Amino acid sequence: MDEKFLLKIAFIVSSIGVIGLFFLTANSQLPLNQFVEDVSVDETVSFVGTVIEVSDTGKVLFLTVEQDKTVKVVAFKDETINRLMPGDKITVIGTLTEYQGEKEIIADSITLD
Repeated sequence: MDEKFLLKIAFIVSSIGVIGLFFLTANSQLPLNQFVEDVSVDETVSFVGTVIEVSDTGKVLFLTVEQDKTVKVVAFKDETINRLMPGDKITVIGTLTEYQGEKEIIADSITLD
């Protein structure tokens, strides 16, 4: 076969693979019970869950969010966070930390689904 033809085929197959991986990773999320147990402290995590409890201290909200298990989420208030109520489905992106022996997430962003 011609080298140029093989190069074109390799490029097309590689491009399809990269695009496929992009869509696969964009639509995948770790279940909550996996990342709390498997992800190291100070790693960024992302998940979708339901707000179970909201505790407002003025500048900071403490959320209990449930997916398969519950996890504590610490969030600094903004417009979206001010409206959160139990039962809301949210997407959380944040950093997994440990405080007084318990894992919790310091939220970088919370979006209402």
